[in-house]
Amino acid sequence: MDKNVLYPAISVIVVVLVAIGIYIAASGLGGTTPHEGGEEGANVQELFFRAVERPIGAGDYIYSYNEVHSNGYHADVTTSRSGDVSYSMRRDPVSGRAGYFTGNATLVCIEYLGEEKCADVNSTSPFAGYALSLQQLLYEEEGAMAMRDHYGKLVEYGGMEFSPEVAEKEVGGHPCTEINYTIDYSQLTVAQLNEIGLTANDPLLLRASEYEFTACISPEGDMLYRRLHWVDLGQEAWMESTTSEAVWGRGLEIQVPATLVATGELHSFYQRISPLASEYLTCLAGNNTERCIAEAAVSWHNPGLCADTGTQKDFCYINAGLEAGDPSVCGYVSAGMVDSCYLEFANRLQDASYCERITDAPLKQMCDDLNISVAGECGTDADCVRAGCSSQLCVPDENAGIVTTCEYKQEYACLAQTSCGCVEGRCSWRQAPDYLNCLNVTRVME
Repeated sequence: MDKNVLYPAISVIVVVLVAIGIYIAASGLGGTTPHEGGEEGANVQELFFRAVERPIGAGDYIYSYNEVHSNGYHADVTTSRSGDVSYSMRRDPVSGRAGYFTGNATLVCIEYLGEEKCADVNSTSPFAGYALSLQQLLYEEEGAMAMRDHYGKLVEYGGMEFSPEVAEKEVGGHPCTEINYTIDYSQLTVAQLNEIGLTANDPLLLRASEYEFTACISPEGDMLYRRLHWVDLGQEAWMESTTSEAVWGRGLEIQVPATLVATGELHSFYQRISPLASEYLTCLAGNNTERCIAEAAVSWHNPGLCADTGTQKDFCYINAGLEAGDPSVCGYVSAGMVDSCYLEFANRLQDASYCERITDAPLKQMCDDLNISVAGECGTDADCVRAGCSSQLCVPDENAGIVTTCEYKQEYACLAQTSCGCVEGRCSWRQAPDYLNCLNVTRVME
């Protein structure tokens, strides 16, 4: 099983880079005040290592960030430690994956369209690599110490260089100092690579040898922004991250799942999702990405993919929402398509309540002309009764006492050929063939 299927843009490069404990915060950069050299420039390396060491001694924590990749892939990540339990979660447009790490167990959970399955995995499980990827997202003391040593050796061996230039910026309302540094693994010998846990054939080196970073570090030592640039097999690539929350000394109230399934069931669930993940990856690599993702969303009844469809967004939300039976998508379409969205759902769900939400008069009239009922009028035939002076009406039982004029029409005799019941949520006469034939004959005679 390929554990990267559900991580379409998460190559080994990204896993390693995320694992080093450099996370990013907030959204949007403020103004820039450049500095060259001076005391701040001389202390760039010290500022960097302060950020790397940030988790050491911090205990419990909450750290959330989002990342965006040059191929369009994006994900939200949350990590936390609370007491003896650590938790990491990655959610992208396709699905959510979570890991729970306790002294006694390692749990992996996969969520798709509101359905979640969790299993206890071990070192021999097909999900062992999956669990490791989730564990590497954690921002914990042990990992920070290992990365401090990793970077220390890179600096010592000349594989990591810091630019003396810094800039004072503001990220999400928080001041930070922007620094730039480069990691060049080609400067290391084979022995030195081995010492930091790499080999000459490591994918991290085969895809590229040099990585350029920009980071913005707060006075407290949090990396509030980072951008990584590299040339991946001859193609320009980048990854950018921003932090949404950084809390030290307090963790989430982590609820370890109590209901678990067998690993085989989790694997079956995974296999159900992986074709969509592969299709999503193919769309990102193609030329008509937006239309491709929109069609995948419709095919898979998954409106969650529609946020990435640009000019195809209205088509995607309405059609994927109709397939999923989810009218909430009308809240995401463009203003000019909201009424059309409600009209579509009124017709598909046979629910006249959506007609009332339409503000455009011609469209509302079109919706009213569909002659559909308000959802919930009836659930079974027992909810409907005959009413009126000639028992010519089929209405909800709460309207059984309705009063009509006592005129008689010949077509009322045709009611003996049918029955009053609940049809698609509406109390109506069933359109039985004998009943319809009777009506046609009666109208011809009239």
